[in-house]
Amino acid sequence: MYQEDYIIRQIRLLCRAIAKNVFGMEVGSCTELLPLAPEKRETAAELLQKIDNGQIREAEAELDRITADCTLDDLLTGMAFYARIGEMSESFLDDHAYNDVDLKLGLRRFSERFGSKHLAELLMP
Repeated sequence: MYQEDYIIRQIRLLCRAIAKNVFGMEVGSCTELLPLAPEKRETAAELLQKIDNGQIREAEAELDRITADCTLDDLLTGMAFYARIGEMSESFLDDHAYNDVDLKLGLRRFSERFGSKHLAELLMP
């Protein structure tokens, strides 16, 4: 339990560090970092709803597909996505066959596409 809480805290820290250093934004939660373009914002909201409905793996596969262009909005979408997963309870994630290892691997894979691999590795060894 402690390790899982630690990983989730590190993911939140990573998210906030990217928000501050890349976007110059102070945020309380990375779910506040929704994309700027209206159509991307709607897509991000749909992904977050899938997470809330327990369709985490399906949503993660869709995230990989829709963020392939690696735009600023894609980065914001991914940050909001992984922040939302990080806000879910351990029991919710367990009930939907998702765990801290899945979260860590997904975030690391996502961050590598945006050149943040080293920051992700620093925070989540």
